[in-house]
Amino acid sequence: MHTHSEIEQLEGKTTLESVRWVNRKTGQRQTLCAGNMFVMIGAKPNSGWLHGTVALDDKGFVLTGTASAFENSRFATTVPGIYAVGDVRSGSVKRVASAVGEGSAVVADIHRYLADFCEVTPKSEFNLTGLVSKNLACTDVDRFPIDGGLLEHALM
Repeated sequence: MHTHSEIEQLEGKTTLESVRWVNRKTGQRQTLCAGNMFVMIGAKPNSGWLHGTVALDDKGFVLTGTASAFENSRFATTVPGIYAVGDVRSGSVKRVASAVGEGSAVVADIHRYLADFCEVTPKSEFNLTGLVSKNLACTDVDRFPIDGGLLEHALM
């Protein structure tokens, strides 16, 4: 593992044969014969816009599946109707394949939530996280202000 490094060159005729990188802290350059390479670009979540809306851990990852989640789903956040999957979720494995799998798995939770929501919410009073909007149906798409930001909420 080479932290604080930037790939400068990949070489090979038909497949990867060598990798050259520079350590950005020391300036040292290295070349290694290699037929494979794994790159991890970091794990800092881009979740600042969620601050004050859903619960985040101390590193900014979205907390899901906790005792304070709105339902018993490992992707449910602390706000009803908002789920988190992939790298932004606290405790996820930070891999593309896992994020894709989580995204497909949460669809059933979303369908269940929306079905329950549409059954109990009259068209004239749509309530999401304490915000009321009039004359919306379960097929509408609208924008809801939350703590000075906007949450796009699509109901199918």
